[in-house]
Amino acid sequence: MTLKEAASKIPIIGDVLLARWPQWREALKELFVILLFSLMPLWLGLLIVGLLSLPYDAFGFLGRFASSSDLGLISASLLGPLLYVILREQGSITGDKISTQFPNALWFVLVIFLCCLIATVIYNFTYVSGLHIFFNSKGQPINFVNVGFVTYVSIIIFSISIFLVLAVAVIKNTIATGSPGIMNRGGEDLADQLQKAMASEADNLTKGLEGGAT
Repeated sequence: MTLKEAASKIPIIGDVLLARWPQWREALKELFVILLFSLMPLWLGLLIVGLLSLPYDAFGFLGRFASSSDLGLISASLLGPLLYVILREQGSITGDKISTQFPNALWFVLVIFLCCLIATVIYNFTYVSGLHIFFNSKGQPINFVNVGFVTYVSIIIFSISIFLVLAVAVIKNTIATGSPGIMNRGGEDLADQLQKAMASEADNLTKGLEGGAT
């Protein structure tokens, strides 16, 4: 089994690998516009400080931005709208055919929920620690948040958020172009189960009607 074949069996990643370059191109355009406006407080602030020739450290500014949990809030704001796109149409049953509108929706929801939960916990602990209302025996404020760990986790969540935004855009564009492969992925097992259940119910109903007729 090749690496691509193994990756194609992973939820979400396998769906993204089915897309072609036109779907990727449109998805990258969407991602660029989203990041351009969502990160405006960051890059515009750096631009203004640079134009004013003020003494500053760009990497230090980025590090403080990530360690302050603001990056986690931006990640949560990126992930929230994805739920509407994913859950807008979960599929419909038409006759004996089942149409799945978005593959692996449950995996998307679980990952988004977990990322938002972690971002919320980090923000609350960072906020409470910044209030300086807890003191040690010497009267010094206690900072009970590990800044390095917050920075590390915030960058990971933001990277996952970017990937999910790109993945949703790629899958959405692929579905819009009518790719049969991605429409069947993630929904084949569910479709088979539902179709078998419907056939079983129809058989039971037929047997019941035949029994009642006799």
